[in-house]
Amino acid sequence: MNNAQQILNECHRIFRDTESARTLTLYRSRDNRLTFDERLFIIKEIEKVFYPVFLELRNVSPLLTDWDLLLCALSYEGFTVPVIAECFSVSNDAVRMRKSRLREKLPGLWFALIFHAMTKADENECHNSVTDNISDEDGTALSLTSETENKPADMNNNTTVRMTFAKAILKGLAGTLRFKGRASRSEFWYYTLFCAILIIALTAAMLILNNTVSMQYDYIVTGIWLTISLMVTFSHSAAAVRRFHDTECSGWQWCVTFLMPWLTIIILTIWYIEYDVYIRNRAGEYDHDPFVISWADAIFFIDLIILIAANIWTVVRFSKKGTEGPNIYGPDPLYRESFKKTQ
Repeated sequence: MNNAQQILNECHRIFRDTESARTLTLYRSRDNRLTFDERLFIIKEIEKVFYPVFLELRNVSPLLTDWDLLLCALSYEGFTVPVIAECFSVSNDAVRMRKSRLREKLPGLWFALIFHAMTKADENECHNSVTDNISDEDGTALSLTSETENKPADMNNNTTVRMTFAKAILKGLAGTLRFKGRASRSEFWYYTLFCAILIIALTAAMLILNNTVSMQYDYIVTGIWLTISLMVTFSHSAAAVRRFHDTECSGWQWCVTFLMPWLTIIILTIWYIEYDVYIRNRAGEYDHDPFVISWADAIFFIDLIILIAANIWTVVRFSKKGTEGPNIYGPDPLYRESFKKTQ
C-alpha cells in the first residue's frame, strides 16, 4: 500500500493548491449555495487531479462508478458530508449511503486510506495531514471516520423509486414541456408504450368517426386527431431527451441522429408532391425528368438507410442503464432522497 499512499499524497499536494479546494473550503462561510458552473468546474478539476488514483481504484475494483470515485477523492481530502452533498447537489443521507456501499466495493486497506479509518496502530503510516492543510477553523475539514459507519437509522428515509405504468404516464405528461432532468429506463419505456397505445386508439377512433359522421365534421375530427398526436409526439420527444440525459448524453445527439433523417424525408416528400403537381399542370407534357427522379430516389434511399441505423442506435441508447448517482443533468431518477434541515 506504500504505492497507494504515495499516489494519494501526491494528488492531495496538487489538489490543495487548486481553485476547487479553496472554493469548497470557503463554502461553509458563504451565504449562498454553489452554482451549477462551480459544481461542474470542481468535478472536472477533481477528475483531472485524481486521475492516477482513479486508475488504481478502477484496477482494484472495476465496479466503481464515476460518482464513487469523486466521492472517494473528496472524502480523502477531508471534506465533511454536508460539503460533499452540496458539491453533488444531493442530500447528506445520499452521501452516507454511498459511503456505506463503498465498504463492499473497496478493499479494506484502500477504504481505510481514503476515509482515514485505519486502526491506531496503522494510523501513523496513513496520510493524516489532510485535515491540517484544509482550514480547521471553519469546521470544513473534520475526520470522516464516524461518517463512514453504516448507520441504518440515517438511511430509513432513502428509498429506491419503484416506477409503475401509472407513474410513468403521469411523469411523462407532466414533463411534456420539460427537456431538463433525467428519465429512467422503466419510466421511458412505459411512457413509450402508453404513447403507442394512445396513437393507435386515436387513429382507430378517427377512422370510425369519419365513416359515421357527416362530411362537414371530417375536418374537425381530423384536426383534433392531429392536435393530440402532435402533443403526444412532443411529450415523447421530451421523455427521449431526458432518457439520453440519464445515460449522460446530450439531448442534441438524439435530435440530430433521429429527427434529422425524418425531417429530410418529409421535406423530400413535399418537394416530390409539388414537382408531380407541376408536371401534371404543364400543357401536353406529363413525363417526369428521369435525372430528377433518379436523384430524388437516391437521396430517399440513402436517408432511409440512415433512418434505420439511427433508430437502432437510439433504441440501444434508450435501453442502456443510466448513470448511477447524480450526473451533470440532475439527480438519479431511481433514488428518492430526503433533505433534512440543518441548524
